[in-house]
Amino acid sequence: AAEVDTSSDDQATVLAPGAGTGRWHRRWNGVSAYARWWGTSSGYEISAALSVADEVIVDRPLTVIDNLTIPSGKKLTILPGGQINVASGKTLIIQGWLDYTGWGHIFNGAGSVELSQSRPQWFGAVMDGATDDSAAINTAHNALKGGWALGIRHTKPTLEFANGAYGVARTITFLPTANDNLRILGGGCSVGGTRFVVLSSFDDVDGIGSASGR
Repeated sequence: AAEVDTSSDDQATVLAPGAGTGRWHRRWNGVSAYARWWGTSSGYEISAALSVADEVIVDRPLTVIDNLTIPSGKKLTILPGGQINVASGKTLIIQGWLDYTGWGHIFNGAGSVELSQSRPQWFGAVMDGATDDSAAINTAHNALKGGWALGIRHTKPTLEFANGAYGVARTITFLPTANDNLRILGGGCSVGGTRFVVLSSFDDVDGIGSASGR
C-alpha cells in the first residue's frame, strides 16, 4: 500500500512501493486533489496516486507495472512529455476522464490499453504518408471498448483521425465492439483532410478493408 504523509495541510507525499529516486506528491488546487510524480524513476505505481487523489498528472514517461483501472470519477491528465508505457501482459483500463486533446504518442509498451476514444497517433502513428501506420491504426482500433464493456453506459467507442496522410501497408478492417457501434471521425475527404496512402510495400491486394459499424 502507498505511504501517505499528511503532515502538511496542502501537500501529502505519496511514496510508491519501491520508489527509490522518486515519489508522488499530492496537492490541493482549491477544488480537488491531484498527484504528480517527482523524481527520476519511472516504473512506479499510478495506483498509489489514485488512492489519495482525484487526478493523476503525467508529464514524463511512466510505466504501468501491473493491471490498472482509472475508475469513473478519476481523471488522468497527460501533459507535454507525458507517456504511459504498459508492461507486457498488463492492461490499462480507462473508465474515467482522459484529459488529453493532443495528437502525440502517449501510449507505448507491449501491454494493452482499453478506452472509449482513441487516436492512431496516441499509439505511434507518424502520419507522414510514407511510414506504415497500419500497426498504430490497428492498435488504436483494438483498444476501443464500448460503454457497456468499460462500465460507463451511453459512451460510443470513437476512433478519430487527424487531417493528413496515413501510410498503409496492410489490410485494416474496422469493426464495431461487442455491444456498441463504432464511430469514426476524420477531417473530411477534401485536400488537407484525412487521407490513407497505400504504400508500395502493401502486402494485400484488397487494399483497405471495408468498415463495419457506423
